[in-house]
Amino acid sequence: MGAKVGRQQARKRERELLEGIGDFEVLERLGAGVMGAVWRAVDRKLGRPVAIKLLLPHKRGTRAQSRMIREARALARLVHPNVVAVYEVGLIEDEDPCRAPVYIVLEFVAGQTMDEWMVERRGRRRPGGWRAVVSMYQGAGEGLAAAHRAGLIHRDFKPANLLIDHGTGAVKVADFGLAAVGDLPESAGSTLGGGVDEEGSSSGLDHSRDHARLTRMGAVLGTPAYMAPEQLLGEPATAASDQFAFCLCLWEAVHGDRPWRHGSLEELRSAAARRSLSPGRPLERVPRWLDRALRRGLALEPEDRFPNMEALLRELDEGPRRPRRRWTAVALGASLAVVAGASSWWTAERAERTPNAPDLGACEAARSHLAESWNRLGRRRCSGPSRPSAGPRRGPRPRR
Repeated sequence: MGAKVGRQQARKRERELLEGIGDFEVLERLGAGVMGAVWRAVDRKLGRPVAIKLLLPHKRGTRAQSRMIREARALARLVHPNVVAVYEVGLIEDEDPCRAPVYIVLEFVAGQTMDEWMVERRGRRRPGGWRAVVSMYQGAGEGLAAAHRAGLIHRDFKPANLLIDHGTGAVKVADFGLAAVGDLPESAGSTLGGGVDEEGSSSGLDHSRDHARLTRMGAVLGTPAYMAPEQLLGEPATAASDQFAFCLCLWEAVHGDRPWRHGSLEELRSAAARRSLSPGRPLERVPRWLDRALRRGLALEPEDRFPNMEALLRELDEGPRRPRRRWTAVALGASLAVVAGASSWWTAERAERTPNAPDLGACEAARSHLAESWNRLGRRRCSGPSRPSAGPRRGPRPRR
């Protein structure tokens, strides 16, 4: 009963704070996480639906506030069709300035998350196989690549942070680790939020059971099941870490399961430390080029992955066409061989059926030789003195 009253009071307090930031009609709470909550609202001036994220710094001081605002402003400069847009960011006045909440006004995406789409897809047995899944993730990858070019790291890429717009079908990357820039509470041990749900958790829009938070090793926030090995070991997240999470999500979407089975945060950490996070065998329906690409993106060492998201996306784009090009070349070579063989057979067959033609060169040589010999003989006969004929030549007399 007491917990329920506490939640109601928290909602009331959040609504009061949001109603004081501007000309917004606050409608309903969409979700809540350890660092704050997200509400649906309407911008009265522009008449458009928005989502307002409310972030509550846990430490006294303005450092956490300034870091949150700085990263939100950087994200606001990123305009891309595959990234949830940031419209406004600021501080809400509070009696204690050091605890003043940060608010971020975001594009409202009417649709569903990627994990919801996958569940629905499996339930309805929709056609398309891996091609439709890869196509959806290519859109998310474009948004992630754009963020990396702008110097932003997501830190918590996972299906629950990918929104599919029902109107356009576009996939938009949301929740760019904004809460990760805030300071952890001093009392935080290995987890935050009353226990670790090893399957899920992150900043911003997370439901109550999805709070999996990190570690004594450092202020790394994210969802352990989708973390890169370096994140699990307490190192800062990088663009290569986002790439690892992207490939893990795509592997799960294509295969229907994650590439390894480690149930707890400690098991994942231990496997990362032993360098034993290795994908299993792919399903038969998964093409080899896709399996190779995902395994490279899931390499334990960041330097062994693709150099950037653009390189990975090129592989996803060109991979399906490469086998067809190879088979086309083989087919063309076979066709040329058949044509050459048929031509040789036709030539030989024609030669067998055609009578032998006279050798014109040999005939000409013989004609010249005969003409020359006749001329010499004629000249000898005509060159001697002329004499009278001796009459008819008599034969020998017969013997008596």
